[in-house]
Amino acid sequence: ASRDGGRTWGPEKWVSAGPIGAYNTRVFWQPCGQARNYQDEFVFTDPVPFRISGAEIEIRPGVS
Repeated sequence: ASRDGGRTWGPEKWVSAGPIGAYNTRVFWQPCGQARNYQDEFVFTDPVPFRISGAEIEIRPGVS
């Protein structure tokens, strides 16, 4: 994840998408942290098609 709009990147967070045939696997990254210009990049390394069918993000106003 990048906290400055993609100029620099933090360490990778690896998460398993489950075994072959586990079609209803849900993947979570927690906690992701906070920043003004937060940006994520998702890279899939398996040689099969991946689809993101939904995503959820919680946004709360901050004080600066």
